[in-house]
Amino acid sequence: PTSQKTKLLNRFEFEIPNPLVSWGFNNFAANWTKKDMKAQLRRLKQVAEEIYQLEV
Repeated sequence: PTSQKTKLLNRFEFEIPNPLVSWGFNNFAANWTKKDMKAQLRRLKQVAEEIYQLEV
């Protein structure tokens, strides 16, 4: 936490060696995965801020 807000960084990197699977992921699942991870980060940030407020 900082004095004004909580900053969370999330990185998820991987390599799909199979070109067909890679194409399928990039064309069908990548956008959904990105949205899902952003939603999870929002929830995690909310929990972290609530815990921080309880400790202050």
